Amino acid sequence: MKSFISVHGKVDLIIKRENGTEYKTIDNLVVSGGLNVCAERMLPTPSLSGPTHIAVGTDSTPPSSSQTALGNEIARASIVSYSRSANSLLLISVFGPGTAVGTLREAGLFNAAEAGTMIARVVFDGISKGYNDTLEIRWTLSFTS
Repeated sequence: MKSFISVHGKVDLIIKRENGTEYKTIDNLVVSGGLNVCAERMLPTPSLSGPTHIAVGTDSTPPSSSQTALGNEIARASIVSYSRSANSLLLISVFGPGTAVGTLREAGLFNAAEAGTMIARVVFDGISKGYNDTLEIRWTLSFTS
């Protein structure tokens, strides 16, 4: 009997504006680098870090498993909250006023403040983040068999 593990990601974008809040939910692609990180983290002394940052950018190139970076990254934020429930992880980053301003079309999950390994990437219809807006990204990774 064979058993397979699947990693599925879902990204919630929450944009808080002066005149209200906008929500988007998008499925993501866990890229090859992300699968390598997942496997490495099973070792007693892993050499690769787990996810620590979420980045956003303006490129709309469709995700592919071989990608190692966003197409046009404009900002990266630390993960401010980690939680686990059974086989799912919830990671949250916040891009406050004055950061990541522009029309955003992509986001990535990384294991470093700069460069590092991209674990997952998502592309979405452009969302406009103004100077005074706050963007909260909630990234859920679920491990299923």
